[in-house]
Amino acid sequence: MNLRTKLLFIFVFLSLLTILALSVLYVQGKKDMVLKLGSHTEGISEAIRMSVEKLTLEGDDSEVRLRSYIKKLRGKGIKEVSIISNADEVIASSDPKKLGTKVSPLSDSVITEASLDKNFGSEKKWGVIIPVIIGEEHRGYIRINTDLEDFNKLMRKKYYQRLLVTALIFGIGIVLSFLLFWRYTRPIQEVAKAAQRITEGNLEELPPTRQRDEVGLLVENFNKMVKQLRERRELEERLKEAERFSAIGQLASGIAHEVRNPLNFISLSIDHIKDKLSPDEEFHPLVSNMKGEISRISRMIEDLLDYGRPLKLNLRETDLIFLLEEVLALTRERINAQGIMVKNSFPLKSPCMVDRDKMETCLMNIIVNAIQSMPLGGELTIRVSHSDLFIEVEFEDTGEGIRPEDLEKVFEPYFTTKELGIGLGLAITKRIIEEHKGEISIKSHPNQGTKVKVKLRRQ
Repeated sequence: MNLRTKLLFIFVFLSLLTILALSVLYVQGKKDMVLKLGSHTEGISEAIRMSVEKLTLEGDDSEVRLRSYIKKLRGKGIKEVSIISNADEVIASSDPKKLGTKVSPLSDSVITEASLDKNFGSEKKWGVIIPVIIGEEHRGYIRINTDLEDFNKLMRKKYYQRLLVTALIFGIGIVLSFLLFWRYTRPIQEVAKAAQRITEGNLEELPPTRQRDEVGLLVENFNKMVKQLRERRELEERLKEAERFSAIGQLASGIAHEVRNPLNFISLSIDHIKDKLSPDEEFHPLVSNMKGEISRISRMIEDLLDYGRPLKLNLRETDLIFLLEEVLALTRERINAQGIMVKNSFPLKSPCMVDRDKMETCLMNIIVNAIQSMPLGGELTIRVSHSDLFIEVEFEDTGEGIRPEDLEKVFEPYFTTKELGIGLGLAITKRIIEEHKGEISIKSHPNQGTKVKVKLRRQ
């Protein structure tokens, strides 16, 4: 329901409520007025009856009874009843002070029907003159003074009731309008604040809303815009990062090409020197260490070259268990030197279609990282499980772990926390595994070890 429909609904609702309330008050007022008029008429009729008895019947107690009845009729609007003779003299009255007094001539001619008293009248009091004629004989007049204060009170009461009901309905309308205003302006204010945050670089979406009106559509479109801006910013950042890595890769590849040739010459020269030296020579261990360091530099150069060139996979069926055992054999000396215990949970065979050399590089990088995280010894557990479609390899160590702020960067090229290395090991590993349509994930906590999980397709 949109805003226009809601406003129209509130207007129609308040109009119907006003009409209903005023109609109820009108009907109730009409009933009260009829009851009050009936009581007033009853009082006048009783006064007339008593006055006629005074003019037609003889009796000393008639005047006393008249005053007594008038006292009873005061609550019905009758204030005074006077009986006037044809000589315009008050011969009986509920007010003893008016007995025997003369009144102004009622008319130049005999009044033959009831009429209002021209000498008595106001907004609150009215006088009624009624002739008393028996047969053809005119006996006199009856003047009845009535008080309309009761009617005025009733009308004032109904007037105040209408004012109160109208004010109440308007109050309801104001409350409903305020609630509607608050319901619409609050999300708009949130959108305005979010837009201000966007100008400051904070691309945060608004909480979803259940409203299905203009505001709900505004919030939905705003969130879509924020999402598109965030995706665009992420894309720009990735493009900048890709350009930076590309430039670094080109530079590193150029340097690697220039360094590899003299490095090969140095390596061959060391081999020649090593062959000339006896194993018992003092310099033989030093030459062996030099050979090892040159091999390490050569592997770094190969990593640089591999990362800078497109991958070409030579897929063939390979037993992943055999690859793991081969990598463990190559690192056995270092594992033993650091006092690391290796626990295996392997099936007999786990054949899958992989590039043997590149997958061996991945497994080597993961195991070497685990060994480097446990310089004082620890435990490395390797589990292999497989299904019809996938093979999962899990590496879990009890090493130093990875800080949360570093965990999300471990797969980035050239990111490393080690003093030695250029930060390409895990980047290359992730790239190779993803080229195999596989997945790699890392979970780690400082001083609680690291768990690396690799998932590969079997076919």
